Amino acid sequence: MPADDVLVGVAVDTVSSRFKVNTLGTAGRMTTYSVAAYGAAAMDAWTARFDVIYGHHATTYARSIAVTGVSEIARGHFASDSVSGHAEISRKVDIWSDINFAPFVAVDVIGLHSGPVAETSTASGGGAGLFALNIAARDMSVRELGSVWISPRPSLSSTTPLSHRLCVRLGRTILILWPKTMNSFAMAPGYDFEEFSAGAPHDAARLDGHAVIDIDGYQLAFNAGTQLGNGYTGYDIQLDFKVQW
Repeated sequence: MPADDVLVGVAVDTVSSRFKVNTLGTAGRMTTYSVAAYGAAAMDAWTARFDVIYGHHATTYARSIAVTGVSEIARGHFASDSVSGHAEISRKVDIWSDINFAPFVAVDVIGLHSGPVAETSTASGGGAGLFALNIAARDMSVRELGSVWISPRPSLSSTTPLSHRLCVRLGRTILILWPKTMNSFAMAPGYDFEEFSAGAPHDAARLDGHAVIDIDGYQLAFNAGTQLGNGYTGYDIQLDFKVQW
């Protein structure tokens, strides 16, 4: 429901993605189904935005296990559900004719429930492996605070339907709640051990590129980005097709 300075709406989405962590010998696929409500309002140089997103995620993976005299492949699958919210207020400041500098304050809240996992493992020589895991369900909560972004917004010309921009954004994670869980090996049920999950980067920079082709109410958008943190690098690519009416 767009207006001159207010926009609200809902969206549904499905995404299938692959992941690979070479240092852990792990690779897999995640399929996400999500529904979102969003809104934005602008007044002079000020802009406010919000969104609330629910997602259901189905994940399958395989990981290599190599210890002295043992080589196995463990496989698992699990479902998880997430709820996230984002609120932001910013003020645009024109530095040059084609560059905007927009200080902002943003808060992101993320909650995730991850279901239990019962792995199966196969030894390299055949037969059942020894080190498949039974992983307990867990809940995670994250609070993040954004700081600033700078965005050059050049268009190729006033007549072309193609536009593009580059954004740099800094952020800080201020609270992570992911309690330890008690897991066990499938071949030794009842002998539990504690697991502590890897933490998120507390200070990170994000670089995003964005290109849009907009013709007669049809829009094709390409997004690519990377997040850089202390000992952490992440990449993502997204292609969107939108019909406006």
